[in-house]
Amino acid sequence: GKIPVLHDGDYKIAESRAICRYLVSKYQGKYNNTILIPNDIHEAGLVEEFISYEAFYYEPPASKIVYYELVLRTPESEIIKQALKDINKILDVFDKLLEGKEYLNGEFSLADLFYCPCTHFIYSTHADLWDKRPNVKKWWDRLRNRDAWKMSLEKKNKL
Repeated sequence: GKIPVLHDGDYKIAESRAICRYLVSKYQGKYNNTILIPNDIHEAGLVEEFISYEAFYYEPPASKIVYYELVLRTPESEIIKQALKDINKILDVFDKLLEGKEYLNGEFSLADLFYCPCTHFIYSTHADLWDKRPNVKKWWDRLRNRDAWKMSLEKKNKL
């Protein structure tokens, strides 16, 4: 009774982050050389740390912005104003964390991917939040200009 859910033969798994980790475990290195969860335990731990930041600090205010602006169409609500303040604080921290790095973990990883969906929608109306922070802007530009992300948006638009 949960969405999203993945059926892989007889195996069933729910929750988007769990599904993503499962797919990385199953397919990493099979069809290309992209490493989304590094084999080095310390680097993998950092990926998990940034995934936790996304789940517990970024996603809650980001999803409120997406829901209230795109679904309810109430961009002036107090909930949105507070969520934007929260995102501002997070992006200030990320601008420092990203200093001298192309991606959160240094190299592209699953952690970076988890930020893409909400950021894509929020950026369309609040680009200034990213653009005024040089390291965050470069990071987001790298993510949104990746071929795989562009292809996923094209496929979504065809639905």
